[in-house]
Amino acid sequence: MKIYISGKISGLPFDEVKAKFERAERKLARLGYEPVNPLNNGLTVDDSWAAHMVKDIETLFTCEGILLLEDWQQSKGARIEKNIAEEMGFKILHELTLSGSVDFLTRIKNAVLTATGLEFEEYITSNQKFGCYNARVLFAKQAKRILNDKEIGHLLNRHRTTVIAMLKNYDNEIRYNYCFKRLAEIVVAEMNNY
Repeated sequence: MKIYISGKISGLPFDEVKAKFERAERKLARLGYEPVNPLNNGLTVDDSWAAHMVKDIETLFTCEGILLLEDWQQSKGARIEKNIAEEMGFKILHELTLSGSVDFLTRIKNAVLTATGLEFEEYITSNQKFGCYNARVLFAKQAKRILNDKEIGHLLNRHRTTVIAMLKNYDNEIRYNYCFKRLAEIVVAEMNNY
């Protein structure tokens, strides 16, 4: 999912702005999103505010969501971008909650690693290694607390319908598969340790 980054640019030193937007790009990428940085719109710092807004809004329309940086309310352009995103029904993310999401997903990955011995990169591939399916189901169950099915699917490189099926199977696996139940208990215990 492509997420447009929106925040205050005008009136700030360019190095500060660049660093802030690059940090946001890294956070979005860690969550499995495709970040879209308006600083990479092909225009220069010498181009007019209006030229940047036209280009940025054009770019925003290629996305499915927007990330509002902490200072977005101090920016006329960011407020305009937010209003457009809302009117278009885009996913609205806020930087403050995004940081918590990155930390939470890292905790899930670590809990699944402890339970299964599999790194996240191992079980998001088409790898048929024993346990990869279980690891995906365990990850999906925990991630459902903060993400929707489509977002989880994006992270796991699976279609949304596959995620729905995995989540439906979770209860049956707990009920009828002792090994899976034990793995799930380890994941839950690890998540509770944080």
